[in-house]
Amino acid sequence: MRWAYSSIMKNGTIFDPTVFENLKVVLEGEIYDLDLGGTIEIINRDDLVNLATMSRSYKINFRLKDRQGSPAAYMKLSMDVANLSKELLQTPGQKPGCSISVGFIQYLKSVEGIPEHALKIVKSVWGQEYIYQQTISHNPSEQPTLYTHHTDIIFDRFMYEENIDDLIEMVDFILCTLQQL
Repeated sequence: MRWAYSSIMKNGTIFDPTVFENLKVVLEGEIYDLDLGGTIEIINRDDLVNLATMSRSYKINFRLKDRQGSPAAYMKLSMDVANLSKELLQTPGQKPGCSISVGFIQYLKSVEGIPEHALKIVKSVWGQEYIYQQTISHNPSEQPTLYTHHTDIIFDRFMYEENIDDLIEMVDFILCTLQQL
């Protein structure tokens, strides 16, 4: 699914959505198509406007269908005030873009050997050129102890409307990673 949209305002002028809105619509459509097709199930979605920083973010969490307790993944699209203003003010020579992040979440009874194994899988699917960050957390008063293990991929680039194919390909990489975790 690939499309962008425009809205006609009351006075007849056309409002072009931001890069963020166009990428969000494509990402959301791709993920929801997989959910409707029975491949995945969406487990959470956040669509936020931060008025303190004048930024937008959209995060969607999902996991493979019929695999309760299995690892989950998320994709997060963000646009900060600097990029939003470039677009709204149509600043010459400035190209507005969005940040994207991808992560995997596992809930574990023991973390012995898991972080190394998970990182090896993620790197084998995504490649060595990205920055990977892992965090493990738990609530010490919770019994039995359940650990939350995050493996996040940090992309050192912006996404633009011409990167829509990359966005869709990332979803395929996420599915491949989830099948191996």
